[in-house]
Amino acid sequence: MKTGPTLQIGSCGDVVASTNRFGQYVRKRPSRKKRRNKPRTADIDRAESDWRAISALWDSLTEEQYRAWEIAATDERSRPRAGQSGRLPPRLFFFKVNNSRASLGQPPVSEPPPPANPGPNPVRQLQITNRGDRVVLRLEVSGLPSDPIKVYGAAPQNRGTKRGRDFRVLCPLPPPRNGESDITVPYLQKYGVPHPGKRVFIRTVVEVNGRQTSPQETNCLVPQWPSPPHTQTKRRANLTTRGV
Repeated sequence: MKTGPTLQIGSCGDVVASTNRFGQYVRKRPSRKKRRNKPRTADIDRAESDWRAISALWDSLTEEQYRAWEIAATDERSRPRAGQSGRLPPRLFFFKVNNSRASLGQPPVSEPPPPANPGPNPVRQLQITNRGDRVVLRLEVSGLPSDPIKVYGAAPQNRGTKRGRDFRVLCPLPPPRNGESDITVPYLQKYGVPHPGKRVFIRTVVEVNGRQTSPQETNCLVPQWPSPPHTQTKRRANLTTRGV
């Protein structure tokens, strides 16, 4: 808010007086409390708990272990952005490895693991069935995965959307049964029941100690609810009556 010709500089309580090229003005001092636009969830609490545990583990390492992580991080590069990538510091490499293991339900490590390239991704097509009272999401798997696979999901999109966006971690890939892995429960816990006609996008990534393969994306339309059996019986009865 602009003020009068009297020069005002400084602050009083929550009011701050200042000047710019348009003249003098006063504004309210911003709150120093950490603002959260999103409500607390179990996933946020679990991620912050994992981060605190990894940070405490880093502070408890010995000098030999610090040196081992420095040597292991020599050839590690950050994720390329705008065509540029830099050397990854030892601390960030330590957090990258252990945060990846925590997200897959694996224990943290104090020693740098040996380099290992992720294997092939056996996940194929997403299949969705609508039973009326329950929507089931399954991923076709061509074989037993040799490395851990992380499943990402996006909120249900419109039918015409051809590429997903804003993917979030759902779970590690469940063990396949009869060539399919059921991801119904983690998806519904994250996004709720998708409506018929919506398109669901899923990404899978093979991840080993922070090293990932390129995301493999699949999608499927949610089918319409099946018509109740008594409706078909009633229609047949009406057609019979008209024929008589």
